Amino acid sequence: GGGPAPEDSVAWLQQSIESDGPIEVMSVRSDQLFRDLTPKQVAGLPTYQGELILTTHGTGSYTSQALMKRLNRKNEQLADAAERANVAAAWLGAIDYPADKLTDSWERFLVHHFHDDLTGTGIPEIYQYSWNDEYVAQNRLATALVHGVGGVASRLDTQVNGIPVVVYNPLSISRSDAVEAIVRFSGPAPEFVRVFETHGDEVPSQINERGEDWLKIVFIAGVGGDSYAVFDVRPSDTPCTHNPYGEGPACGMLSDVWGDAKEFQNIRYRVTLDDSGNVVSVVDKSGGGRELLSAPLRLAMYDDWSGVWPAWEILYKDISVPPREVVGGPAEIKVVESGPARFVVEVKRKQADSEFIERHRLDAGSGDRFETETIIRWNTMGTLLKAEYPLAAANEKAVYDLGVGTIERWNNTEKMYEVPALQWAAITDKSKSWGVAVLNDCKHGWDKPDDSTLRMTLLHLPFKFIMSVRYGQDTMDIGEHRVLSALFSHSPVGGSLDSVSAQGARLNQPLLAFQTDKHPGPLGSRFRFLRLTHSNNWETGVDLGDVFVKAVKKAEDTDEVVVRVAEGTGKAHPDVHFGVGEGILSAREVNGMEDDFGPLPLQDGWLVFDLMPYQLRSFALTLAPPHGSGSASGQSGESPDAHEEASTGADPAPALPAPADSRPVRLEYDVDVVSSNEARGDGKFANVKDVSFAIPAEQWPAEWVDDGIRYELGPVDDGKPNAVSAKGQAIPIAPQAGDRLYVLAAADKDRDVTFTVGDEEVPVSVQGFTGFIGQWTGRVKDGKVLLDPAEFLPPYLKLD
Repeated sequence: GGGPAPEDSVAWLQQSIESDGPIEVMSVRSDQLFRDLTPKQVAGLPTYQGELILTTHGTGSYTSQALMKRLNRKNEQLADAAERANVAAAWLGAIDYPADKLTDSWERFLVHHFHDDLTGTGIPEIYQYSWNDEYVAQNRLATALVHGVGGVASRLDTQVNGIPVVVYNPLSISRSDAVEAIVRFSGPAPEFVRVFETHGDEVPSQINERGEDWLKIVFIAGVGGDSYAVFDVRPSDTPCTHNPYGEGPACGMLSDVWGDAKEFQNIRYRVTLDDSGNVVSVVDKSGGGRELLSAPLRLAMYDDWSGVWPAWEILYKDISVPPREVVGGPAEIKVVESGPARFVVEVKRKQADSEFIERHRLDAGSGDRFETETIIRWNTMGTLLKAEYPLAAANEKAVYDLGVGTIERWNNTEKMYEVPALQWAAITDKSKSWGVAVLNDCKHGWDKPDDSTLRMTLLHLPFKFIMSVRYGQDTMDIGEHRVLSALFSHSPVGGSLDSVSAQGARLNQPLLAFQTDKHPGPLGSRFRFLRLTHSNNWETGVDLGDVFVKAVKKAEDTDEVVVRVAEGTGKAHPDVHFGVGEGILSAREVNGMEDDFGPLPLQDGWLVFDLMPYQLRSFALTLAPPHGSGSASGQSGESPDAHEEASTGADPAPALPAPADSRPVRLEYDVDVVSSNEARGDGKFANVKDVSFAIPAEQWPAEWVDDGIRYELGPVDDGKPNAVSAKGQAIPIAPQAGDRLYVLAAADKDRDVTFTVGDEEVPVSVQGFTGFIGQWTGRVKDGKVLLDPAEFLPPYLKLD
């Protein structure tokens, strides 16, 4: 059964182990059975190639409760990016590594990785709590990410002409992608801005939104793997311009994007839409003008008759017939972004009581992907929604991404039709000279009805049957959904799909931009923390596109840094060179539990190792400390940013100060808001339906540390005050230059309040001490679609 073994079962096992009867019972790891087999017995075993996935029961769980799937994927990516940034910042001495916050965040969303939760097969009520945990984890991870990037940014030289923006690449591969940034100004936002690399070259950029003192911009950034780069956003009298015919460079760099609502293109692709809003053609111009589609892309609706196990299952018969209907015209088609960095066409359509908004986009730069952001306002019952990709490449097999490997599967059969995959699936043409991959950022269910068609399952909403009504699953995904997908034309050499894996990673883990202030720094304007290559030259080594760094984190029990690498495409890789910071002092191999498997040799501060096809390896590394010269970007030779350090006049050898200490402000507590389980009537925070509520004393520590900031909390003893009730009183502080004031506050319910610090009024939103941090904006109750999360809160969480 599920859950831990019952005590009586463990007792019987122990009794059996200690028995001297004729049968010997052992408690061992599962692989011991195979280790005990003789060579003759092994030779007699049958072999099976492939996978053992469920045929019908479970096929729906790849898709059910779409928001949980999306939040989980986003938190996985966010946690990885946050860990990497904090490892780098802690190594530089800029911050303390926030191990507790990261661990708590991981556990908060990983706890939902179990049957009937992340699978999407639970009753609706559980997701109020599951969504909340996902949002709490997301908030904490986002804070940790900003903390880590901020630590690295404090060591960068950000002395630019305009406003410095640091772009962070959390992937181990170098890339050139579009990045979005919100830039705030000390006064009114300028009419135009232009974006430059720190060595002076302008990059394609455009303004997409504006406020009174802020702009949302998009620009093309080229950033190395696990790197940080400073860009200069300059107010300008003129915008970044481009050639309307696409003949030549944009803003002094890279090729352009251009077009109209029915046809648009960049250096790589030309996309055509028809009057109904369907994408009818995608031409890869780099492949000699190769058409990627055999028919228009479409969103198809199928009857969804999975009645016995509604959320668990998708039935073979339901997807083996033509769709009941497809999303078509009339369509509202318009250009919503047009600039040197990105071109976006928006298509709005309605079908079967649901609304569909597709934003098709092409970027400048390398322009590798044709992306579509799809917003679905779903209100169609008893329906399975699939995105259909009829491709010009044909093959009876497709390759699917499994995260740490790939697998080939054939066209649909009655025994294998709805199958799982992560970031992408691809068809390589039988000629093996080219193929097309479909990428996505939050979907997991796929099928392949014929040699040239891939279908990605977007939503699974079963018809109203006894079981679906009983479990509340006939309305489980009514509401708004988002998915980012892309087409990528690949030209594999010998069938390799390394470029597809890299593109899938780039789509899922975008570049991130952070505005900062101007200051000198020992790292120059670019800093790369690690490198994975086939040589031991930091500057000229070529990134490995098919070997991926899957994790970078601080070890659980030591001061080492744990790094996990994986071979992703099924090829052996001898002599992989891995470098970090100023070099590696010692290395040992570990497993996922960080158990020690012995020391590993080093070559001039590099870890050199072999990888077998699809192999995962983990290493615990002791890193050399950062040099005072700030050449943390190179293992050997000159720092690649040496010219930038010289040009900005940064101190060539500044000391790296330790993280600043925090000191608590003494408070005059005047209210008791805490009570223990044994004395529930002791404290009171608020009254809810004439019942007093307090914060549990068991969850109230004497001290709370968050991002290095230490808060002293009040006592929990009965009758002791432990909080300050805000009534307009003054709290004396003794600030020193450069100080920040951090306030730990809660309210009876969500409130917008104002703190006055000196003569400055600071508006702050203070959350309620109970209830939910976040909820999804779509549920059904008594046949009504609820859009206000407060409408479906339990009564005991609704404040008067």
